[in-house]
Amino acid sequence: MKTVKCAYLAIVSILGMWLLLAVFSATPVEAKLQYASKEKTACKTCHVKPAPKKDDNELNDVGKCYQRCEHKNLDQCKKDPVNTCKA
Repeated sequence: MKTVKCAYLAIVSILGMWLLLAVFSATPVEAKLQYASKEKTACKTCHVKPAPKKDDNELNDVGKCYQRCEHKNLDQCKKDPVNTCKA
């Protein structure tokens, strides 16, 4: 009986560690979803494809501008993506 409890505890601990790893290792896509939520806009506002995948996150001109502006001034980037926050 004690062995079963130890095995159960070990399995639960391992699953818990995997869950924590999954939660705290955010992918770039998750970060972009945060920006979309923050700005209340769709992913296609900044990305070439409407719902970018992890390895497919090509930015359009507005997205490049928003990135240059350190994820600020989205409205200005929509109006003039080429000249806004130009270095």
